This record gives sequence, C-alpha cells and structure tokens, in this order.
Amino acid sequence: MSVEELAELTNRVCGLAINWGKACIYYCMATHKLQFIDWMPALQLLAPPGSGKTQLVKVLMRLAYGPYLITCYDRMTSVTLRNTLKKARDRTAIIEEADLYPNRTELERYLINRASTATSALPVTHQKADGQGAIQWVTNKLHIPGATIIHDRHGLNDMAAERRVITVNIRKQKGRSFLKPDAGQLKSISLPNFGYGTIPSIFNAPETTGSGLDTWEPLIRVASSLQDDDWLQWVWDEVVEFNDRIADGQQYELELTAFKAVIRCFMDNAGMLLVKDPQPLKDITAIVKEEFAWVKPKTVGTVLRKLGFREFRNIGGTTKLTTTLDQLKKIAGDIGYTDDLLP
Repeated sequence: MSVEELAELTNRVCGLAINWGKACIYYCMATHKLQFIDWMPALQLLAPPGSGKTQLVKVLMRLAYGPYLITCYDRMTSVTLRNTLKKARDRTAIIEEADLYPNRTELERYLINRASTATSALPVTHQKADGQGAIQWVTNKLHIPGATIIHDRHGLNDMAAERRVITVNIRKQKGRSFLKPDAGQLKSISLPNFGYGTIPSIFNAPETTGSGLDTWEPLIRVASSLQDDDWLQWVWDEVVEFNDRIADGQQYELELTAFKAVIRCFMDNAGMLLVKDPQPLKDITAIVKEEFAWVKPKTVGTVLRKLGFREFRNIGGTTKLTTTLDQLKKIAGDIGYTDDLLP
C-alpha cells in the first residue's frame, strides 16, 4: 500500500488529518530502521474513549517493526512493566491504557530510557550467591531501547519526556462513524518499500535546530527518502512550533528551579528559612546546575532579576543575593509555587 492510502485509512478509522496520519505511518516505517539509528522518540496517541484509537492501534501494529503489546492496569508493578519492556527491546512496544499505570513519573522515565541507546540502561539490583554460598546484592544494567507507541489520556509532566515524544491528538468526532477493519482487511495492510535518505538541507536552517528537529528526525529521514515535499513542508512548521513550546516550558522550568535554589540557599541546617544573611550567587547557581548543567551564574542572575529579585551586592568580591520573606512569598505566588516554608 502507498503512504497516501495508509494515511487515508487512518482518517477513516479515527478521523486523523492526512498529515498527522502520515506522521504515524512514517513513524512505523522508521521503526524498521532501528538497527541503523540510536535515537527513536515515542509516539503518543492522546485520545479520549470512543475516538477510534483502538482501530488506529490495530493498524499501526500491522505496520510497526516487531510490535509487542503491553496493557497497563492500576495495580501493575514496576518490575512487571520493566520486564515487559525488556522483551520489547529493539522492537516496538505498544503500551495500551497508559493512564492506568499507577506511577506516572516512572512511566515517563521509561519513555526517556527507550528513546536513546545512550539512556536506555536501567539499574537492576538482585541477590546472588557467591562461591562460598554467601548472599550478596548485585546491581546490573538492563537495556531497554526501542520504539514506543503509547495510548494515553493525559499530557506529559516531565520536560525531558516531552522532548522525546511526538504527540498525536485524536479527538472524538460526534456523529461520524469510523471504519472498523476486519481481520482480512488488517491482514492486507502493508508498508511501501522505502530507503533511508538524509535530512534535506532545508531542515538545517538555524531556526529549526534544537529539540524539535531531534525528535522528528527519524520521520523526516523516511519522508525525505520518499521525496514527500508537501509533508516535509508541513513538518517544518511542526518542528518550529515544537521548539517554541519546549523553549517556553524550559524557561519556566529554569525559573522554577532557580527559585527553589534560592529557597534551599536561605535554609539553615534545621530546615528553617532565614533571610537575614545574603547568599552567594555561585551557590544558587551550583544548585541550578544539578538540573541545568549548562547554566552560568550570569544566566541565573538574569533569571532571578526577571522573577523580581533586585538586591544583588558585591561583598568581598562575591556577588550575593539579599531578599525578604515577603518578597519570597510574592514571587512564589506569581509563579504558582507552594512551599510549607512560605505560609
């Protein structure tokens, strides 16, 4: 079947616009090249009940490489999910009902792990008997790289996960009836032949560099090999929008992290918030660097000024921040931050 025919099929089963349907098809095509790449984002199908998502998943399972179905439930344990993802290593994990998994943070961490061979290792600790029969704890690394198609009903919470996920919004369309392919129709679904080209030069433009380009790259390579110029132009806009959204989110995350760092620096060893002594900007920066390794003191200073901190003084050759409890409360309210230390 051609890409156009497959994209039309996704429209008939759940109402996806053709370009988003093609995005799903190109994702599945890219999964067949997993052995050639070290980066594969997840494909999140964000869909409410009754939207035709189940039929779309059936179609994508026919197209993706080595599909391995995982259905989440509310009492599913970490070990169970981890072991099933191990079975889907270097294949396509199809995660159904992801919103039922009880540990959202852990689920999103697994999406991060699977996206890149560089981050796919999970530490696994277990007991092992040595040569003398003594029991000791041993930690090994479990690698779970691979493609992931995830059906979900919630957006992502982790910024790092968001950078590694292409989200397809499937909306419920009242009054429209969708196709439910039978076994014979599903069996007839197949991918077109394709090569694996390089990113076209247009996507190397400065305004499209960044997380968005990284995330969409495997799909762009497939579309480029098929010379689908119309879709490539469409995805250009998606890449730019993705970068803008990530940049806005990252800026907020940096501001929130910087404010938390200020709180930590003004805490004493007993966990009390003391604001009478100025705190070095370099100490605040060191805490921020725990999450943003690239950040510099000048950047942190700029972020803090934007938040509303104004009192920076050079004391003994060191730049220090002075604040008050009222100022901390006001800034916390402005950014929507709550803390028991700020009643």
